Amino acid sequence: PIWKQTIDILLQQQPGKVSPRSLMGVLDSVEIILFDAVCGDMSTRGGFYNDEDTNVTEMRYLGHIAVPFSTIYREGHLEGTFRLNVPETSFGYTRTKADDGDFITEDHFLRMSDQKSEMDDEESAGESIVRNKMKRTATHRVSRVDEPSTYVKVFMTLDPLLRAPDREPRVIQSKENSQLVKYAKLWMDHTSKLSPACSKREYDILVPDTSGHEWLITRFLKSQAPPPGFDSIYKCAHFVSLI
Repeated sequence: PIWKQTIDILLQQQPGKVSPRSLMGVLDSVEIILFDAVCGDMSTRGGFYNDEDTNVTEMRYLGHIAVPFSTIYREGHLEGTFRLNVPETSFGYTRTKADDGDFITEDHFLRMSDQKSEMDDEESAGESIVRNKMKRTATHRVSRVDEPSTYVKVFMTLDPLLRAPDREPRVIQSKENSQLVKYAKLWMDHTSKLSPACSKREYDILVPDTSGHEWLITRFLKSQAPPPGFDSIYKCAHFVSLI
């Protein structure tokens, strides 16, 4: 893909009746492969005719990601910044660490450090107590870091939109602490019963990653200082409204 390119992919369904169950059984994935198109003149190498075009375009592989079709169909659309699977070494490219204070902008690759956490389980008076100790950075500035990965921002949907499949009893496969998952399920059930208005809303604080494992949604949230010049609540509110 190229910057802000729209790609339409035709879905060829197997012969037979199309139903939500059959669509959920589609095992294909939408795979995005990112290349860097580098143009160069090969005339200095010789071996070309006088009227032969010596300009070539070299496609350098940067990374890829695969999103299951069933996920796009079930959610209706996917939008966000996705981490690509990248090679350990990319010849012709170097990874540099930016100085502290360089803010992430839309014209840079997003390079984010993984937030590490420790989960300690203790039992007291016959009850399990889960303590989530989050390691927080001392700085409030968001900077690009040296990390062997690349990110792309994409939006995926179906055209036309298809009726979402009926939600079946959810089977949670998570790598979170079992007591934390149990508490999260109880919280979602309790919150949906607080009032008639709450019963009409869907609360989901466990979200899947690209491997299908559920994680507490707060792990994907991180505080971020506003860019320089946004020194008032009004300016910050206007900046957030543009996201």
